[in-house]
Amino acid sequence: MSSERARTRASWAAALVLTGVVVVFNPMAGGAGLRAFLGIGQDVTFTITDSGPSYPRGAYAFALTQPGSDEPVTWDPCPEIHYVVNPDGGPADQQELVAHAVRDLTEASGLRFEYDGTTDDRTFSHRSRAFGDQPPVLIGWATPDEVPALAGDVAGVGGSEARSAGPDRLAYVTGMVALDRDAFAAMADRPGPDVRGAIVEHELVHVLGLGHVDDPAQLMYAETTDRTTLGAGDRAGLARVGGTCN
Repeated sequence: MSSERARTRASWAAALVLTGVVVVFNPMAGGAGLRAFLGIGQDVTFTITDSGPSYPRGAYAFALTQPGSDEPVTWDPCPEIHYVVNPDGGPADQQELVAHAVRDLTEASGLRFEYDGTTDDRTFSHRSRAFGDQPPVLIGWATPDEVPALAGDVAGVGGSEARSAGPDRLAYVTGMVALDRDAFAAMADRPGPDVRGAIVEHELVHVLGLGHVDDPAQLMYAETTDRTTLGAGDRAGLARVGGTCN
């Protein structure tokens, strides 16, 4: 993805604990100065050297690890991850963009998704606080006025909320993806590869629990590149945070 594409260069990441809920937001994009200021380049990156499924060498990072451990925080692999889409402000082909990303991530992670339809819900933050229990993941389009994290050159923001799942154990229970309405409209009319699907998929990978990496061969690279599909490291990381129900 070239540097000319709208709103895809700045980046931030934060984790905060509010009344027992850990909220992790990781937007897609780059901006080396801002990333260095926020310490994004210091995220732990894992190189594939361990046993397990055989993948070509690549890199992945976890958005959040278990307390006192290098093991990732994950979703419960047994129930489906329910999600809804708010179509307001989205492109005409939004259903296809989301459905393609969901299929890719199901294949790569083993986690199953369940589409609960469209919604007028626009609660992009603290969803479990607002709705309790396990509200569906929200995917929608917004402006920086509504989602300040989209300000500057940011095409999307995505992440999940985790709650206690036992002593010293966390599990994701809900999440959100907010995509820049104006950036998606501008990108739809540009020649060349359609990067909108890559942005949707990148943000949903954050929802599943992966963070940014410094490897430009991966979709989870913190800056935009020409890659529009999952890389070997992305797939290895998704295998770590995913799983099947026993």
